Amino acid sequence: MNPMDARLANAIRIVLVLVMVAPLIVMTDPLPRTLFPYVVGKALWSRTLIEIAFGLWIILVLRDSSYRFPKSWTLAVLGIYVLIALLATVFSVSPTRSLWSTFERMQGWVDLVHWFSFVVVLVSTHRTWAHWRTLLNFNLGVSIVIGLLGLTQFFDIQLFDYLQYKDRLDITLGNPTYVGGYMLVSFFIAAAFLAESYLDRSATETRGRAVDRRRRRRAQQSGGLSAIPEEHLWRTFWIAAIVLSLVMVFLSGTRSAAAALTAGVLAFGIGYAIWGGSFPLRKGAIAVTAVMAVLASVVVLIVLVRAGSDTERIDAPGAMIERLLNTGVRDRSVEGRIAAAQVGVEAFLDRPVLGWGPENYTVGYDRNVGPEVFARGTISFDQAHNKLIEELTTKGLLGLLGYLALWVSMAVVFFRVARHLSPSKQAFAFLLGAALIVYFTQNLFLFDTPSTVSHLYVLLGFVTFLEGMVLTRSGSEAVEVSVPPETTDRRPLLPSLSGDMALGAAALVVAIGTIAAIFLLNVRPLTASSQGVDALSDGLPWEQRFEAFEDSVGAFPSQSNYLRTTMFTAFATQWITLSDNQMIAATQLVSKHGPEGRNMEPDEWRLLNAMAAAYQRAADMDERHLVQARELVETAVQLAPSRIEVRLLLIVQFLFEGDNQEALRLMDDYMAEAPETAHHYEDLRVQVVKEIERQESGQ
Repeated sequence: MNPMDARLANAIRIVLVLVMVAPLIVMTDPLPRTLFPYVVGKALWSRTLIEIAFGLWIILVLRDSSYRFPKSWTLAVLGIYVLIALLATVFSVSPTRSLWSTFERMQGWVDLVHWFSFVVVLVSTHRTWAHWRTLLNFNLGVSIVIGLLGLTQFFDIQLFDYLQYKDRLDITLGNPTYVGGYMLVSFFIAAAFLAESYLDRSATETRGRAVDRRRRRRAQQSGGLSAIPEEHLWRTFWIAAIVLSLVMVFLSGTRSAAAALTAGVLAFGIGYAIWGGSFPLRKGAIAVTAVMAVLASVVVLIVLVRAGSDTERIDAPGAMIERLLNTGVRDRSVEGRIAAAQVGVEAFLDRPVLGWGPENYTVGYDRNVGPEVFARGTISFDQAHNKLIEELTTKGLLGLLGYLALWVSMAVVFFRVARHLSPSKQAFAFLLGAALIVYFTQNLFLFDTPSTVSHLYVLLGFVTFLEGMVLTRSGSEAVEVSVPPETTDRRPLLPSLSGDMALGAAALVVAIGTIAAIFLLNVRPLTASSQGVDALSDGLPWEQRFEAFEDSVGAFPSQSNYLRTTMFTAFATQWITLSDNQMIAATQLVSKHGPEGRNMEPDEWRLLNAMAAAYQRAADMDERHLVQARELVETAVQLAPSRIEVRLLLIVQFLFEGDNQEALRLMDDYMAEAPETAHHYEDLRVQVVKEIERQESGQ
């Protein structure tokens, strides 16, 4: 191999491994502040590194065609899924949102195609078990750091301002549910390494004897860690990762993680009991599976008998145990997820083929949700909190089938390949398969996030690696496993680029393209999000906030509607604090930027509500603004007829127009339709009735 190509391949591997650092990134002091600090930085960090790795990989492939991505059904299915998502984006109710998502989520098709590129480069450059061990062990190092930060948060050690202890740990991930999902996958990865190290005894003992001889000689001179066998140090590392992961899962109090842990253990136990090559580990897997099944049955029985009923809550030590034992269909979180699933299915029936478009679940949800849902405390769902329902609603039947096909293809790989591996590698692969089951199960209660999604695509890449392995049977029992030898054809991918000058020119083009992508896809959103923090800061004078708002929207318009909505709402709620000039400036900003946002997301009622509320306040300066508000409110009612916010704004519209009787009629009609919503209108209704009585008595 050309030394230059080897260095380039190693550089790509380093860049890819740094993607795993993303869960540690929080965009607040000492880093630059952004909107949604737990989300934006993680996504942009990952995208930037993926773009760099992809650019370097293009150069590497141009130099050495053996680094082409391997033939893989799993990779092909992933590509088809990405194409289905693109079709759903093109026919989306809001293509812009489907492409870019929001600052709060940072998903969308652009993010998906980045992760597809990540997998392509990953499987093209990680060709040996050693490559995967390095990547996965680095990931475990990150999880250990997260675990240690979690301990500082639990013991309320003020290492960073955002690590203040609450009832449950969120650490650097921003949500306890994300902590549970992330650390649980890390637990199974660490368990895979630990199991492999004990099963691979012959190689370990041979390696250990040679190492021990060298270490004993060094130990006589220096002592210390050099006297400890290398495998013991690694086992200590993996055990630390296992312990910290379980502790963080417990302290996160995440019920979905408990369900995912059960699913992962059962999947590994059943799979290994059937195909496992180590008899002692098979017995252990059966025993652990039986214990887990009994514990899960006990918890389910308690939940069915006690939790969610009218009986008193069960007090138990630890947020995890207490939340599990008090779970039931009357639990607000459970109610919300059930409602989100039901409404998601109804929305799917409206657009069954390609759905409402990626990241547009909220549009279908708000169009179909009934008022009784909000009476139970559910405020909003911009994600289904169930990946299958999310796919069905946002990408239609084609998207759901594509997503399920991806998981089926991975299952087929384990059935055809992993069950035939040598005992040590088989245990390793089966435990990583259990990690995939954990991720899938967790996402039945959640969705992909920048904090957790790297685990999915790394494990998917590992499955693709397994798929490309060559299995050679020796006799009836023993199985030899080998990685396909690298092709001897190392010519440039395109013969016309065989010359150094042509290859250099191609590399220059790729470098320019990579830099342009980083600026357009990452620097601009980062700048917009950072300036958006100033625009929404109550501590700054309004003139500075106006300027920051203009700069933020101009920096990256495609994700600016959150800022527009929040800013316009601030105008309405703080209108009396504005000077006359500031009122004029605020109204001008609504008139300028509102229609732009509306064109990008025509079905986003929140933006219409915010614009209407601002125009209602501005009607004191010009009555024509009240007419503008009326049109916006009526459109919002069509888009989200049962949203409490929309109904209240329509009532307020009648009050601004002086039609108190109609406002009262609307409130009574809404309460008759859904009596549970009465508490949303009580105070306002009392005021309206008093005003009507005052007017009547004055007459």
